[in-house]
Amino acid sequence: MLFNSLAFLFIFYPLVVLATDFVPKKGRNLVLFIASLFFLLFASGSTLRSPTEFLQGFLTIDFWMLVGSILVSYLLGLGIYYQTRPKAKKLLLILGILLSAAPLLIFKIRRNMPLGLSFYTFQIISYLADVYQGKTKPEKSLIAYSVYMGMFLRLLQGPMIRYDQIEDSLHERKILKQKKFQGLQDIIIGLGMKVILSGQIGRLWTNILTIGADSIPTPLAWMGAVAYSLQLYFDFAGYSLMAIGMGRMLGLDLPDNFNYPYIARTMSDFWRRWHMTLGSWFRDYIYIPLGGNRKGTAKTIRNLLIVWLLTGFWHGFGWNFLLWGLMTFGLIVLERYVIGKQLEKWPVLAHIYMALVIPLMWMVFANTDFKVLLTYFGRLFGLNPLSEQPADTLKYLRTYGLWLLGGIVLATPGPGKLYVYIRRKLPIAIVPILLAILWISVYWIVKGQSDPFMYFHF
Repeated sequence: MLFNSLAFLFIFYPLVVLATDFVPKKGRNLVLFIASLFFLLFASGSTLRSPTEFLQGFLTIDFWMLVGSILVSYLLGLGIYYQTRPKAKKLLLILGILLSAAPLLIFKIRRNMPLGLSFYTFQIISYLADVYQGKTKPEKSLIAYSVYMGMFLRLLQGPMIRYDQIEDSLHERKILKQKKFQGLQDIIIGLGMKVILSGQIGRLWTNILTIGADSIPTPLAWMGAVAYSLQLYFDFAGYSLMAIGMGRMLGLDLPDNFNYPYIARTMSDFWRRWHMTLGSWFRDYIYIPLGGNRKGTAKTIRNLLIVWLLTGFWHGFGWNFLLWGLMTFGLIVLERYVIGKQLEKWPVLAHIYMALVIPLMWMVFANTDFKVLLTYFGRLFGLNPLSEQPADTLKYLRTYGLWLLGGIVLATPGPGKLYVYIRRKLPIAIVPILLAILWISVYWIVKGQSDPFMYFHF
């Protein structure tokens, strides 16, 4: 079951909202716990067609990995907190990190990831580390802890939540009408980002994959790179916005995950804006503990290299992800020590630089076949002659040109600021906008024109 499915949008989630509204405050975590359990079972293959098919979800690795991870980390968190001997406390932390990281490593290498493992593994590590350092107290309620680790809102694709970011709203679930309406807006806009923008722009990238890198001329190759960049952004940002909106409607405050990354002027700035919860996790739990930038240039470069190799591995155990991580590392070092001042001095030049770099980076991310990647880069820069009759660039420009232009504009803050201005000056005017987004999204879902979210693979 996915966020962009009719069963989720019009049956599962509304039932969760209604149940949350009608139970006493103390029962709201239990409702979310039960809902998350059912969501995991349905996502793992259970159906309601028969008792046997419903029980299938209980037999999957997805179910038992999450349940086992929750129980073990819950007990370890309590053990770390109540253990008085420093060495024993540290050993429990190391044990917790190893027990969490080992399955992630194994499944990454096998390329057969249980649902949500990449996300809740990092949450477990941050939780245990924060308890060990005294930044937070352990959660004593197993139900509340299970909701924190496995809530369906962010189980499959984030955002990555630290315990101290949600502790208050987890125990004081204040469901306000204003937050409900804001949450509903977020859900609809996020759905539109996924189904309308990512779905339609992504069809250009799908067509280019079908044509093959050998047969695309340079202009079409760049159109494809831009299309994939926009598709990935609206897919992931749309999911995150839906998750945040659903949390608001249920009285939970989830952290923002995107802040218009495509207006960044440097790669460092880009990663402060893209998948912000992952970036801050690597900063606070890997980069800073290694010493950050406090121990000289050589160790700063070493620390950056470790962070970006791990970031590449987190996305997948493949040469292209490691190369992507190395390229990101190289650009960040280049900016920090060579061209950073020039980019800061010339903002227009900085935007042009990022407009070229971002699609190139995502092409490395997208292509798992090294030969295809080399061919595609050859197409981008016109280095290799076409092996056969080139595809018709004008045909694809006529079909997708307005979608690409619209996606580029909507990836900037301008439309969002306009929407906020309209909502403030004439609130009733946003109702037809939201209804139109919802109607078009649902229509395309019914027509089968909405694909699974892309970051499920990572």
